[in-house]
Amino acid sequence: MITTPLRRLLVAVAVLVAQGAPLAAQSKPAAITPADVDRLTGAPWKGTLEYLDYTSQKQVTIKSTLAVRRLPAQSDGTTAWSMAIGYTDEPDANSGETAMLSADGRTFRGEAVLERTIAADGTMRVVTEQDGPDDNRPARFRFVYLIGPTTVSIQKLVRFAPTEAFFERHIYRWGR
Repeated sequence: MITTPLRRLLVAVAVLVAQGAPLAAQSKPAAITPADVDRLTGAPWKGTLEYLDYTSQKQVTIKSTLAVRRLPAQSDGTTAWSMAIGYTDEPDANSGETAMLSADGRTFRGEAVLERTIAADGTMRVVTEQDGPDDNRPARFRFVYLIGPTTVSIQKLVRFAPTEAFFERHIYRWGR
């Protein structure tokens, strides 16, 4: 015989499951560490950028480089790196930024960290998301960082509406 308090608990669990709530307790939010980002520092990375040209709707591939250098400690607890992306055949398009990692490791480059995993081969996979404009429209970006001992890729996926699937806007692939 099921008692009334137990019956209430079972009904509450059934309602939560029907609404899509997980039965297990929520895990700790994803975060990365300064040591994770430091894997990008050292000798420059060389490779390519492959991107979707919105005008022609074709994939274009150009040569690219990445140089990452850790900056001095920040007083607010964040950690910073200088990230310079170069384009061998189009040096006027070279760009750089100061990439910031929040003190709690849950925000990198202004992107919310959603996932951090390490594969058996040591490659780290980090997934982040951020809102911003793309093709003069508001969009949601998903970035997938794969950082291995000798290869790195940064993939940018774009979604224009919450009901749409993400599509690949570009992917950098570098090695050293």
